Amino acid sequence: MTLQNGQQLGRYRIEAEIGRGGMARVYRAVDTVLRRTVALKVLLPNLALDAEFARRFEYEAITAANLRHPAIVTIYDVAQIDDWRFIAMEYVTGRTLYAVLRERGALGLGLAIALIAPVADALDHAHRQGAVHRDVKPHNILIDTGGRVLLTDFGIAHAPELVGGERITRAGIFMGTPEYISPEQASARTIDGRSDLYSLAVTAYEIIAGSIPFSGTTSELVTAHAQQPAPPISQGATDLPPELDVVLSRALAKQPERRYQTGSDFVAALRDVSRRYGMPLATRTHLAALTRVLPEAASAADASAVSRARVARIQSASPLTPAPPATGAAPVRAPVAAAPVAMTVPQTTVLVVVSVIVLLTLAILLGYARFAADDPVTATATPDAAVMRTSHSPTRPAPATPALRPSPAAATATATVPPEPSPSATLEVWTVVPPVWPTATPEPTATPEPTATPEPTATPEPTATPEPTATPQP
Repeated sequence: MTLQNGQQLGRYRIEAEIGRGGMARVYRAVDTVLRRTVALKVLLPNLALDAEFARRFEYEAITAANLRHPAIVTIYDVAQIDDWRFIAMEYVTGRTLYAVLRERGALGLGLAIALIAPVADALDHAHRQGAVHRDVKPHNILIDTGGRVLLTDFGIAHAPELVGGERITRAGIFMGTPEYISPEQASARTIDGRSDLYSLAVTAYEIIAGSIPFSGTTSELVTAHAQQPAPPISQGATDLPPELDVVLSRALAKQPERRYQTGSDFVAALRDVSRRYGMPLATRTHLAALTRVLPEAASAADASAVSRARVARIQSASPLTPAPPATGAAPVRAPVAAAPVAMTVPQTTVLVVVSVIVLLTLAILLGYARFAADDPVTATATPDAAVMRTSHSPTRPAPATPALRPSPAAATATATVPPEPSPSATLEVWTVVPPVWPTATPEPTATPEPTATPEPTATPEPTATPEPTATPQP
């Protein structure tokens, strides 16, 4: 059962559902008495009947209402009407950090510091009051259109009056989000503010690298956070300074006493790395730009057909480029003007390669044409055999034609060749089989000299010596 748009819940008129979680749904509503927009967090009806969840829901309102801080969402009211339990709180016009990371991926160190610093300050304030959030994650960090960063959702927080007192966590129920829990939470140990700082370090890791340190099933995540060291962030991003591995390794230490003891210490260490390497820090203008949905991401949400490669190209653009100031009442859903399309490096490389190939092809064709003009070769075929007729240019002398003696057979063969219409042939026509260039080098066939040496046959002199026959004189 859900609340419908326009439905009245006491002094609040429901306008739209803007979020939901495991315990409650969040609606945008109007306070008809004070005439302001608020966010109503309404406990699910099936959980409202559970006394434990009802008490936890009430403690969230009490805890957050007593934590007055610029980076903590303000609580206005807590009430129950009929079966509906709800909290009225400040309405933030903007987006969650989770939505921004899903759209843009890694944001870099400059934006990470700007996003983490207010949350770390808010957690330090809560810890001084004895409250522990226990569910720090990008889903509970809001960015408004003015560039403010706020922490929300103290639904499973330890209220100060509950430390060492009443237990409101039912045995066997996992509290927290597996991807961001601290080793103390994973091992069911006693927690304090340093547990929140571990979850904040996991969030910072995701902002910088675009991914969380561990992934897998719930049991695998719990085991990893409790026992395995986080992989160095430089493994997935080689352009990051190595000192960042040292800072995050300390912030993600398994033992709380080895971590940074306050959020401000953690942020100071990150700022020291960025200052040492000359990395610019983001301003509120840059943070406000994150609340604007990229045109490509908006079309992907509507049609689910945006190319992953194009989103990566958009993400590769510098996130620190100042964006124009927000305009309109609801700039979160208003598309921004498309920036001038800049040709990327791969596109430029492709064009250069194609241009070079075209130029080389033209040069080869032109050279071939000039060569053909200087040394033309034409071939004609007769019905009996292929005959090649060649006219040689002055730049390359024709091969010497051996002195061949036409045979009677050749004479009869040439008689069958039809006369050429053009008398410009420079070679006498010979029958050549096979017709392979050059035909003018039939030296083996042109050596009839052995046949022209019939001298042994012309030596009948032994036959002219019949003198022994004239010896009958005795």
